[in-house]
Amino acid sequence: MVRLDNLHSSHKAFVRRVLGEVREAFPDIITFGELFETEPRIEDMVLDYGLNFLLATPWEHKFVPQLRSYTRYLHSKHDRLRYLFPTTSHDSGSLAEEFGDVRSTTPRLMLSTLFGPGPSGVVQGVEEGISKKIRFIGRQGFVDKFGEHNFSDIIKKLNALIQEYDCFQISGNLQFIDHDHHAILGACRFDETTKKPRFLLFANMDILGTQYLKVDLASYGLDLNGRTLTDVLDHFEMKIAGPLLDVELPPCGVKAFKIS
Repeated sequence: MVRLDNLHSSHKAFVRRVLGEVREAFPDIITFGELFETEPRIEDMVLDYGLNFLLATPWEHKFVPQLRSYTRYLHSKHDRLRYLFPTTSHDSGSLAEEFGDVRSTTPRLMLSTLFGPGPSGVVQGVEEGISKKIRFIGRQGFVDKFGEHNFSDIIKKLNALIQEYDCFQISGNLQFIDHDHHAILGACRFDETTKKPRFLLFANMDILGTQYLKVDLASYGLDLNGRTLTDVLDHFEMKIAGPLLDVELPPCGVKAFKIS
């Protein structure tokens, strides 16, 4: 795979020439573009250059309403555009710097992997909960200690879910069910073939307080009465009784319910 940095400001003839020669030498090459442009121009350039992936920027959306809208937008483009949906990038600050607390790593990982429109990713150091991003450019010396938190276990669990359930490997199959809550993102992921609901996902983006959400499943067209939900992250089971689902999440808490 080759990353085309700042593709929006690159010389068009140069890009076409380089990509032509690269593809001739490596026919199976994947092209990944960092492309910031208007929506029509993005689609035109994807077709013009034959791009496979575009960089999504969820770290630029600090608050839940904007983040929900951005995620919904990316899923809406599933038939034309394919996005890489990482937690942060090498250009941004660490998760602790961007969102005020290293604990925000957990819901942001959840968002990137299970809410996202496609492949995710983490910058080196995220798994160690670094407080400040690693400076990759220039001579910086050794980094002998990262952070005091370790997020390797949750990363492993999330990656295992992606591998096991193909509903997380596609886009366009997500419906938000959180009643536009100010702090919680809640969504349903559907099976691509049967169109039936497979998972209910919830993430509390608040780094300070416990948040509560009462989901009216019927209002979203979900008839799950009597169905069993299994939290595949914490191995907890519960049965839905009626059209309402009560959700309680501690600061930066997450839930991934598999629908039986």
